[in-house]
Amino acid sequence: FFSDPYKIIKIGNSFKYSYQGAIRGVRSEPLHTLDQDLFETINLKIINNFYPNINCHNITYKAMTYFQKSEYDINDGWVHNDPGIITAIIYLTPEETAGTSIYKIKYKDINLPNQYKKQDYFTNFNKYSIKQKANIQKLKLENNSYFEKTASFNGEFNRMIAFKSNQWHAAELQKENKDRVVIISFIEEIKFI
Repeated sequence: FFSDPYKIIKIGNSFKYSYQGAIRGVRSEPLHTLDQDLFETINLKIINNFYPNINCHNITYKAMTYFQKSEYDINDGWVHNDPGIITAIIYLTPEETAGTSIYKIKYKDINLPNQYKKQDYFTNFNKYSIKQKANIQKLKLENNSYFEKTASFNGEFNRMIAFKSNQWHAAELQKENKDRVVIISFIEEIKFI
């Protein structure tokens, strides 16, 4: 994806990260507030993959893009979908890391009531007892039982995958003691001018 991914990793390492509840790990502040040029380079390249014959000067878009570092946790890997129209993930772990899988829903009209518990756990994991963590594991397995895996993508270094944001998906679990470093972008809107 990048001509010099190590330069991008160095830029990402210069940012501050915080726990935000969306993942079992940390995210940077939104990239457009940290490096507007990099934000535009990434998102225009993503959009160009979907619309290769459109001049990028004839496009406006809204996106939220982050550097993200996920830590190993058996309770990660919840099947979910995202807001927006396109979700793109660029893998930046120099050795291959955990990838992403795509799912289809098994049943119509399901309710996923435990997603908020996942977010609370991801934000406050260090306050959870062993028993509470086991309960989160049970809730994740219940959540994921409503879905069937249809495709998997390895977390190959400098690879970008993208899909419709409403597509059900989940991060695969990475190996213990190894972070999963990605750039994730949620493209919310694309307009052709």
